Amino acid sequence: MRKLKFVPFLLVLGCIDPVDLDFNTDNSFVVIDGFITDQFGPHLIAITRTEPFINDDLNVPKPIRNAVVKVLDEFGNEELLTEGNDGFYRTSTAFRGAVGESYTLQVELGGNTYRSTPQTILEPSTLDSLYYETSTRTTFTDLGNEFIQDIVNLYVDLSFSSSDVFSALSWNGTFQWVAQLNAAQGVQCYVNEFDNGFSTIIDPADFGISQKEVLVDFLVNGDRFVERYSFNALIYTFGKDAYDYLNKVNDQSNSTGSVFDPLPFQINGNISNVSSDETVLGFFGAYSVDSRRVFFSNGDLQFPIISCTGGTGLGAPPPACLDCTAFPGAFTNRPTFWIN
Repeated sequence: MRKLKFVPFLLVLGCIDPVDLDFNTDNSFVVIDGFITDQFGPHLIAITRTEPFINDDLNVPKPIRNAVVKVLDEFGNEELLTEGNDGFYRTSTAFRGAVGESYTLQVELGGNTYRSTPQTILEPSTLDSLYYETSTRTTFTDLGNEFIQDIVNLYVDLSFSSSDVFSALSWNGTFQWVAQLNAAQGVQCYVNEFDNGFSTIIDPADFGISQKEVLVDFLVNGDRFVERYSFNALIYTFGKDAYDYLNKVNDQSNSTGSVFDPLPFQINGNISNVSSDETVLGFFGAYSVDSRRVFFSNGDLQFPIISCTGGTGLGAPPPACLDCTAFPGAFTNRPTFWIN
């Protein structure tokens, strides 16, 4: 299996990693990137334009507005996406793909039509179990001082739907937050957090179609473990074209600049301009998804509670220690999946 440090946009909204590409630095390029799944939406598509190279760096891509974006199925049905204020185009919440069916992305922009190759949603691989163990890791400060962190490692046992598919792992989490210094508030808050992309990409040829103790990720002790934590692991299943594309992007984004690294090259996706030979970057995927959730509490972990101790150094504790709604991203409606 391979660790993916490349982060596709759709798992970290608004973050697009620059990729070294071997082409004319005076040009800019349309980038169309995203995927749909067999789960209910919204599913997101990002359409951006790269800026020319300046001082050997690629500027942050700029969102492209007012495109007409559709997902077409093999029966002639179409899903029209809605443009959001953040520059992403979204399907409706009711839309989802069907296993065994093929989908094509079509984008109409400035008199041009961009279209992906058809992508078939394959039978999903499955997460047979999800479990955790506590551990420690040694890390270092900027000054070189060593310190030890308590961590939780999250593992899955998984089964591929066949030997001809590939999968990638990701996760999201939700934790409870209470006003530790104001027990009288009597309000439970919740905070969501997300993986920064596919944490691991897996080839069944590596260790077989059934694999045990595959690390999804690890979480460091901190605010998230004050009360109760919900960890949701996801496995995305796709074909060889998506696997090859992600690996090529991963190879370039992880390049160290060594003389032994492969030379930069243009990474072709599966999207083209139907009426010209314009270079178009990005990839449209159609994936099946399986997920599994586990809950654990601070009492299960036996980690020291490090929040709201010592205040800010100015004598006053952070506002979230007195009012849970002051915690960044906190909300008070209990998630539908939450189990007491």
